[in-house]
Amino acid sequence: MIPKNLSIARTNRFGVSIIPPSSIGSPLSFSDSQIESVSMPNQSVATQDYDLDNFPMFKVPYRRVPEGTVNIVFRLEEDGKSRKLIKDWLNAILGEKNNLYYSKYYSDIVGSVGIRQRNTQNQFKFGVVLRNAYPINIDSISLDWGDSNNYIKQSVTFAYFDEQLI
Repeated sequence: MIPKNLSIARTNRFGVSIIPPSSIGSPLSFSDSQIESVSMPNQSVATQDYDLDNFPMFKVPYRRVPEGTVNIVFRLEEDGKSRKLIKDWLNAILGEKNNLYYSKYYSDIVGSVGIRQRNTQNQFKFGVVLRNAYPINIDSISLDWGDSNNYIKQSVTFAYFDEQLI
């Protein structure tokens, strides 16, 4: 039984903030209407099967395994500001010199992504910060003359190294 003073978390009450490396741009906080969807990343524990004489085999945990990627679907604004920031960030990951591409230093390309759940009073209650995050994929955008009542969605996949609960 749920206590009477406990409110259930809603899937449509969340906020996302993206902090790119300082060389790319300034931090962005997105309003509820700018993010179509995002997933809180899952996490699991790697295990090793262990057999001890005549006992049944059991699993022994030996390390934490973060998912490693998260997908965010943006509702693009007319000036494309968020798409430009992500594209600039993605383009900055690889440099070009004499028609050869090279990767930048890891510390120069990573930022963070914050995903926070809000309660019904619009207060942040819990969330996660994806540390050492960077975009690895920007999906294509389909445009259609026959679809005049819809908005442009931009899906971006971010890789991250670690997460911290907030």
